[in-house]
Amino acid sequence: MWRIATGLLGVMLVVFLVARHFETLYPGLAWVRSFAEAAMVGALADWFAVTALFRHPLGLPIPHTAIVPRNKDRIGRNLAEFVERNFLAPGVVRDKIADVDFVGAVARWIGEADRPRRLAERIGDRLPGLIGELEAGEVRRFIQGSVDEWMRGADLARLAGELLAAVTATGRHQPVVDKLIDELAKLLAEYEPSIRAQVREKTAWYWRSVALDVAVSDRIIAAAEAVIGEMARDPEHPWRKKLDSALIGLAEDLKTSEEYRQRLEIVKAEFVAHPAMQNYIGSVWDAVIAALRADLARDDSLVVEQLERGIAGFAAAMRDDEAARAPLNRWLRGVIVRVAETQREEIGRLISDTVARWDSKTFTERIESYVGDDLQYVRINGTLIGGLVGLLIHAASRAMG
Repeated sequence: MWRIATGLLGVMLVVFLVARHFETLYPGLAWVRSFAEAAMVGALADWFAVTALFRHPLGLPIPHTAIVPRNKDRIGRNLAEFVERNFLAPGVVRDKIADVDFVGAVARWIGEADRPRRLAERIGDRLPGLIGELEAGEVRRFIQGSVDEWMRGADLARLAGELLAAVTATGRHQPVVDKLIDELAKLLAEYEPSIRAQVREKTAWYWRSVALDVAVSDRIIAAAEAVIGEMARDPEHPWRKKLDSALIGLAEDLKTSEEYRQRLEIVKAEFVAHPAMQNYIGSVWDAVIAALRADLARDDSLVVEQLERGIAGFAAAMRDDEAARAPLNRWLRGVIVRVAETQREEIGRLISDTVARWDSKTFTERIESYVGDDLQYVRINGTLIGGLVGLLIHAASRAMG
């Protein structure tokens, strides 16, 4: 475009010289000379104006030329202020993104073709490096410290009470009661010899001589077996009901009793501080890391497969469920507006500081390269419009003469 504009000036110069030379022979060429003469004036004037924006014309330090390099820093500040006020104002940003479906756009992009698989594989490729970072001693200590802190802060008594209350309220504790009764029966059978020995030991010798101790033992054991059998068969057995009541009472005591809380706190503190517990936490972490590494090394990694399913499922759910997208979009819009509001001064300062760091030559060349074609069109238009004005002036002078 620079060559075209300059070439057009050259053409007007040739046309002017030719017309001026042959004007005496062909008076009609006066119109052509007037056009070419005014066109050269317009072309030179606009060349001067365009050049003066970016440098001194012909290298001469004419006042009010080289406007862009002389005012580089001021242009940067004004540009920053313009962007800050007209593009990053909260109201402008809010209106601009009011109808943008960010979540839907992301969901549609994620759900395209085989992208879930590619994303899952990308994540899988980076997981070994992340795992390597997680194996560092600092991370291990952080995890152990977090587990310790959580366990030390947990109210085990209330937690156990709530859990026991929930289980007893729904009757889900009955299998446990059945198991306790079954274990009680086994315990009775296991300790039957001991019971008989105790009865014999407490029976006088003359009663033992008539085997009264054996009969008493048989009756005690038979009665105990009968009660245990009835409790096992009858869910409404009074003793079983008492056991239920005892469990319900225990649940309430665990939630409210300071004594139970203190006892469990002592047990918990000893449990958490025990070296075996610390070693166990470390061993579990090591096992998780080893399992992840082994799985990611396989071509049919289960981790990657689950990631793919999760990504595809999320994309499908977000794409098809506008009600689910709405709160996420509102949250994202709020975040963007808050960022624009709180950071717009920083963004403006970034623009002005960046321009200030550029040297004048770099800044001028970049501005000129962005608007260069339009500036050369100014020169071309100036040439043509100048020529038309020359025709009008010539016509006016002829009319007046």
